[in-house]
Amino acid sequence: MVTRPGEESAAYFGPFPGVRQVEEAVLELCRGLGIRDCPAATPVFFADQLEILDGGRARPPLPAPGGGRCLAPCAGRPSARLYTERVRAARR
Repeated sequence: MVTRPGEESAAYFGPFPGVRQVEEAVLELCRGLGIRDCPAATPVFFADQLEILDGGRARPPLPAPGGGRCLAPCAGRPSARLYTERVRAARR
């Protein structure tokens, strides 16, 4: 959530009233599609990514309350194609 645009390459949606409701909706959307909600600094690895150096993949995250779980790109679980499809679905 931002109040002012920052990066030129970022996508922005809105404006929306009720920031709290938008935050909740985005979180539910991410959970439903398996998109990560961890900090942006968390590395991303894909199952079909060529490994030159092992960048220290994380353990898969624990299930979120309610049984939701991301696709675990921090642990190299999804293919780049699957994860990209999910992100595109969220943007639509």
